[in-house]
Amino acid sequence: MRRSELEHVIRAAGAIAGVSELVIIGSQAILGRYPDAPETLLASIDVDLYPPGDPQRAAIIDGSIGELSPFHEQFGYYAHGVGPETARLPRNWRRRTVAVTNANTGGVTGLCLGPGDLAVSKVLAGREKDIEFVRTMGRHGLIGESDLSALALELPQALSDRLRAAFGRCFPAGGPQPGRHGTGSAARRLASAWRSGEPVQDLGTARPRGRDEAYAIQDAVTELLGLPVVGWKVGAATPAIMRQRHLDQPIPGPLFGPRVYASAATLPAADFPAANLETEFAFRTLAELPPRGRPYEPAALAAVSELLAAFDLTQSRYATPPDALAEIADSGNSGGAVIGTPLPDWRDRDLMQVTVEVRVDGGAPVPTYAGAWRRDPLQVLAWLVNSLGHRGIALPAGAVILTGSLTEPRPVAPGSSAVARFDGGAEVRMSIAR
Repeated sequence: MRRSELEHVIRAAGAIAGVSELVIIGSQAILGRYPDAPETLLASIDVDLYPPGDPQRAAIIDGSIGELSPFHEQFGYYAHGVGPETARLPRNWRRRTVAVTNANTGGVTGLCLGPGDLAVSKVLAGREKDIEFVRTMGRHGLIGESDLSALALELPQALSDRLRAAFGRCFPAGGPQPGRHGTGSAARRLASAWRSGEPVQDLGTARPRGRDEAYAIQDAVTELLGLPVVGWKVGAATPAIMRQRHLDQPIPGPLFGPRVYASAATLPAADFPAANLETEFAFRTLAELPPRGRPYEPAALAAVSELLAAFDLTQSRYATPPDALAEIADSGNSGGAVIGTPLPDWRDRDLMQVTVEVRVDGGAPVPTYAGAWRRDPLQVLAWLVNSLGHRGIALPAGAVILTGSLTEPRPVAPGSSAVARFDGGAEVRMSIAR
C-alpha cells in the first residue's frame, strides 16, 4: 500500500462514518511518519482504523469498504474497522500520533500511531509476523531498543515485562544494530564544528537512521570534546511541538561545564557569535538519580530538586536546519545556559500558570507559550531522568536540567543582553561581550 492509497481509505472511511478524525493502528500507520517506508513493511492491503469520537461506527466502515466489499474488489485494498482495545499501547500514545490530512483525505484527519507505539503494539500482539515487522523496522533504523525501553515506562508492569522480554527476538545479536552506522565519522565532524565554528554541510551517509544511532553519535561527540557534562537540556518537549515535528519523544542534549554560567554573567563573544535565546524552568538535583528498574515519578523528583529561572542558548553545528535525529546527534542543539535564582514555594504552585516577562536588548516583551505549547516541567524532568537511565546515564547531585522553552526563541549575538523575571520572584539575566 502506498501513502496515496492510505489517504484514499481515510477519505472514504470518514465520509461513510460521517466523522472528521480516524485513528490508524495497524501496519499502514508507518506511512504517517514514513511516506516512503520500505516496501517490506507495506505488504498488508488493509487499514486498521476506528473513529476515536465514536468507535462503534467502525462497524459501519467495515461493512461498507471492508474485506470483499466492492471497494476492495475495485481498488485492491480495504478498511478494517476495529476498536480501541485492538492494540495495547503506551499511556501517552495519542500525543505521538502523526496527522495525515491533505486534499486527498477530503478534510478527514488520519491519526497514525507513531513508529514506537506501532512497534510496541506489534510486539505485544506477539505473532511471528508482528515480530518480523518490528525486526524490519530495526534493520532500517526506524526503531531501536532504546526507543522501546523508553515506551515500556508507560505500560503496566506486566506488559512492560513482556515487551522487554521480546527485545532479543526483535533486535537479534549480530544483526544490523542501530548505533554502529557512521557513528565515528559523524561524531568527528560535529566535534570539529564545535571547536572551529565551521558548520557541517551534510552528514551524508553518516546521518543517523534511528534514535539509537543518534544517541551513539551524541555520546561520541561528548567523548571527543572531553568536556564535563554538568546537566542536560530537553528540546521539543511539548505536545504541540512534538506533533509539529512528528516526534515520538523530546530531544535531549548535554550541557557542558565551561558553557553553563551564573546569572548576570557576561558570556564570551567567541563562543556565542550567534545563538537563539530561550527562557526556561531549570531543575537542580539535590541527590544522585542513578538508573533503576522502575521509573522515577514526577512527585518523587520534586522532593529532590529545586526549581530555578534559566536561559538556554541553543546553537546548531549544521549549515542548514537538521531533522530531529541529526539534531540529537548534534548534542540536541546545545550551546550554553545561564542559571538564575530559585522560584520560591514552587511545589505549591501550578507551574503551567507561572508567567514570565523576557526582554532582549531592552525591547518589547518576548511572546510566551501557552496551552499545548507548554508542558509541566516535572513531567519533562521525569522523562529525561528515565530516558537517561535506559542509556545507563546517572544524574549526579547538582546536575542542571533545562525543561523546554516558555517563550519564542530570540536571536542573540555579541553585544546582546537579556533579562527574564518570573512571577514569584525568580530572575535570570545575561549579556554577551562585544
